[in-house]
Amino acid sequence: MVQSQDISLAELHTIATNTAKRLCMTKDMKEGLDELYYKFQSNLHKLAIKNCVGPHFYQAHVREATQTRGGTGKTWKNFLKYDPQPKKLFAEFKKHEGRNKVSELWFSKDKLAKILYRNIDYLIGLHLSNADTINISQASGHASTSVSWFPQVNSCALASKVSQQKTLSLVTSWSLKMEDDLKASLC
Repeated sequence: MVQSQDISLAELHTIATNTAKRLCMTKDMKEGLDELYYKFQSNLHKLAIKNCVGPHFYQAHVREATQTRGGTGKTWKNFLKYDPQPKKLFAEFKKHEGRNKVSELWFSKDKLAKILYRNIDYLIGLHLSNADTINISQASGHASTSVSWFPQVNSCALASKVSQQKTLSLVTSWSLKMEDDLKASLC
């Protein structure tokens, strides 16, 4: 077996792909993977506790990093997400014609240019350098700004249609009533 301590993740991936002999995982392999994932999640939560940060921030970062690095089909998705050219084409042309123009642009790129869209540093640099190039008002035809429905959320505070003053008075009166009830039950 190859010493894997000083090998990059990309090289490890290539070696693992080239040495694979099985077409599926055994039960023991799945249990081993579950154990590794459990240890990873435990370490992630310990790091969150150590740094006094919610673990969901770490999980979101890991999820974003793995989605961006991704394999098959991810270069196309990263091209759409980070490159300003598709956004300009969609803003200039309508939906169907813009989609065709973006596809033509993608297929005109050579293989090496497409591989760049797997490099996280390239994507972040591309995104940051072109952050101000698209004016949101240009794409106003693609997204409606009038809201006729409210999305379902888990918090009553986010979707409340009651004013903040009414909510405050309701909470205050409820807390005073509960305080009076507790005093009455103690006496």
